[in-house]
Amino acid sequence: EFQISVNTIERVINVGDEIFENILIRSTAEENKTINVVTKLDVLIDKSLVNIISINNSVEIPALDSRNVKIRIYGLKPGIYVGNIYFFGEKVDEENSISESGFTTDIASDVTISKADYVLPVRIIVKGIEDKLIDARVVLDKLAISPGDKLKFEINVFNLGKLDSYDVDFSYEVVDKDNNVIVEKDETVKLESVLSLQRELEIPSMTKRG
Repeated sequence: EFQISVNTIERVINVGDEIFENILIRSTAEENKTINVVTKLDVLIDKSLVNIISINNSVEIPALDSRNVKIRIYGLKPGIYVGNIYFFGEKVDEENSISESGFTTDIASDVTISKADYVLPVRIIVKGIEDKLIDARVVLDKLAISPGDKLKFEINVFNLGKLDSYDVDFSYEVVDKDNNVIVEKDETVKLESVLSLQRELEIPSMTKRG
């Protein structure tokens, strides 16, 4: 029986930097039933956060008391790291653990994730040393369309460079199996921190199937 002081962790750091986050965990067990009882929590992280997040694998909290839990965030290399920290009110056996910088961090498996009592989402953006550096992800609205239809897609771009804002040139092309360009479009867009674009390309009606 416990409460955690935050519902998410989101940080932007530079590559090679190290910062620390403190979260408060409070025991909520009933007073007249918890004399000399200690709440013991097991803590695990997602594989996607390995070497980015370090947190000790266990926490002990006296009844009706609270503890600050330190989390180490390290900018190992540029990128966007999304995952969860899992808290369990019961013992969890994990074989995969990492010890570094005074932390012993356990890595969650697919089996243990569903049994977590509390899930803390984490999103860390590590910025590089270059002035201009981006992470771009493209999602198609459909995987199959007909000639003459519009190919719709979404582009999400994250600024991982040192500059606060700069122009980014985009070139969109649809090609056939022989690398012949069927349709293309270019544009320049100003990027600050995050950019989300909804775009579409009209596929010519005479385009062969394939």
